[in-house]
Amino acid sequence: MIKNYILRKLIKEFVSNNPDIKEPITIPEIKPKRRPLKPSPDLKPDIRPKANNPEIKEPITKPDIRPKRRPLKPDPNKKPDIRPKAFTKKENRMVATILKRFKKMGGYKSTLNEDQDDLRSALGGDWYDKKTREKGEEYAGRNPNPSRMMNDVNSTINKERNHREKLESLAVEIVENFFPVIKDLDVIINAELVDRVSGVNNVSTERSEKIFDDVMQDQIKKRRVINAMTQGGAANVMNITHMVKNELDEIDPELIDLYKATDENKLFYWKTSNDVLKDMIVMGTKMGMAHGLVNVEYKRGAYYINAQAVTFNILIHEIVKGIFEILALHGFTEDKDKNQEIADYVDFVGNEPEDLKYGELLFENIRDFFFDNFESEIDEIPTLKEHFLSAIYQLPANRFLEIIQGVLNDNSRIKNELTSYLQEVYVDVKQDQQDDLFN
Repeated sequence: MIKNYILRKLIKEFVSNNPDIKEPITIPEIKPKRRPLKPSPDLKPDIRPKANNPEIKEPITKPDIRPKRRPLKPDPNKKPDIRPKAFTKKENRMVATILKRFKKMGGYKSTLNEDQDDLRSALGGDWYDKKTREKGEEYAGRNPNPSRMMNDVNSTINKERNHREKLESLAVEIVENFFPVIKDLDVIINAELVDRVSGVNNVSTERSEKIFDDVMQDQIKKRRVINAMTQGGAANVMNITHMVKNELDEIDPELIDLYKATDENKLFYWKTSNDVLKDMIVMGTKMGMAHGLVNVEYKRGAYYINAQAVTFNILIHEIVKGIFEILALHGFTEDKDKNQEIADYVDFVGNEPEDLKYGELLFENIRDFFFDNFESEIDEIPTLKEHFLSAIYQLPANRFLEIIQGVLNDNSRIKNELTSYLQEVYVDVKQDQQDDLFN
């Protein structure tokens, strides 16, 4: 650049000193010579259209080369798939990991004679299979969300934590109002909301290997049905939280909706096989992951229901379960040793999910039978339903199973016989109340 400037200056002076030069002298532009680049043999030519090409007027889009598929027409003759499809792939891996960890812990002792307390045979295969199909159709196309279930529980615990004493009193109050039979039974309720349920080590997670004779097997099946009734009776009142909606709204308006969200558990139970549920609940109990627990004891002339739970609605469930466990005592025989053998075999925590699933439906059938035939009598004596249950539980095992299966399968002869039997119970209860009033 400096050399060009000096050169121009010299030329200018030369032209001014030589008037004979008329044409202007220009300096040629000197550019460095560059060697042409050799094309690389591996470089592919750029065949993309230029963005500012005036010949291209319409926007360029990539052609859709995917094969065209005809829309599938639903087959009217094809039945819906009602097989359990509980989880996504991610959730299946999670469950598989949990069960694998459980098996390393030893699992639970399985037996070759588990059919002794088989709930399906105790309730009748026809009714059991019918309800399985109905629930499969009801929940077809829906899958549970375990992550959401856990988040809802944790959110509920956090919202309730600073109001536990009030909620504990509220749980006892609502159950006592809903079950006036508590006063007749002399029941004392101890209810506690906790972060972690204690006492799960006392829950039976093992199975007895004993094989029983036919008479004892009827007693075992009777006990299994009564356990299902206990679970079902407690599940049927899970939604009575609406009775104290105003009090709950003062704590947090979202609580009611969170309690309703626990219905997701039903979907989870019905979309998961009984074997997987059995493994999961045994594992959870061994690891101290139970959400609720109830213990019933009799001392000093009164029944004590000691219930623990992580949330308010589960606490109500456990208290009510305690009431039905007291009623279930009427199902035992006078032989204490045999009663203990039966309880050791049947009262296995792994049975609870199946008892809860079918027990709720069983309880609804029995409850509807009571109201269909004794509605005015129940209005007259609010505790009559519980007296009816106690009376049915006291029947001999084979007769008890016949009555239950007859009601479930709408057997008119059995239902008429049960109606006559319960009519006698009603007369006795009414007479007892009149005697108490007179005394």
